[in-house]
Amino acid sequence: MWRVFILIGVCSVAYDWRADVISFAPLAVNLFGAAFTRTAIGPWVVQWSLPLGAILFLLRRKRLTRAAELPALPT
Repeated sequence: MWRVFILIGVCSVAYDWRADVISFAPLAVNLFGAAFTRTAIGPWVVQWSLPLGAILFLLRRKRLTRAAELPALPT
């Protein structure tokens, strides 16, 4: 489940090279967190987003590894 969640980025920021414009979309959801796009005759636009899933995973990693290392209690 974490693998899928880590690949998703939220809050997209885009930069248009030719017009020197930065745009922000707080409700955007992107896959893989970064992209280059270009229309047929338009400028390149670089877009990236905050990897919220990866940040949450790093914050919870110690707890997850501790839970996996605990031995099972005999019954």
